[in-house]
Amino acid sequence: MAIPLVLYSTITRLAYSLGQNHYRERHYVWCAPQPAADRFVLRNPASSDPLSIYWRFHRDIEDGDEHSNQIATNREGLVLGAEAKEKQGVIDPPMYQYIEQMVRQAPLRDFSPLLLVIPYNSVRRMVKPAPVSAAARATSEEYVIERLPRSCFDVLELQR
Repeated sequence: MAIPLVLYSTITRLAYSLGQNHYRERHYVWCAPQPAADRFVLRNPASSDPLSIYWRFHRDIEDGDEHSNQIATNREGLVLGAEAKEKQGVIDPPMYQYIEQMVRQAPLRDFSPLLLVIPYNSVRRMVKPAPVSAAARATSEEYVIERLPRSCFDVLELQR
């Protein structure tokens, strides 16, 4: 497998805010490279393609979809992330309770998407292949960075 030049990840504004303000400017991200230009190479399914994820969040926010599965899944993931941060000693139990309540009550606009642009060379020692059992498809090219420092990525907000 070729080493990608850049990895991309879509996170929500709320996830970004939690990482910046409560998790010592460290972010947990799933990421993927840009789809290959070679039409014979397998592409990641939409559920593991950062741009597809970005536009799904964007559409659900624009539509005011209070029943969005994408947003519901993100809420649960952020609560689980806060639980993990508490167990790691990054936050204390009262902060966990605060974050859990904040995430559960956050309005839709707080789930607006952000696209992270991550130069591979800046994270090559941090990046791990995603477990095949958790990937969207066994042949997907997906990666995890558990403690991505803010200094290692740029943030984009795309508009249609």
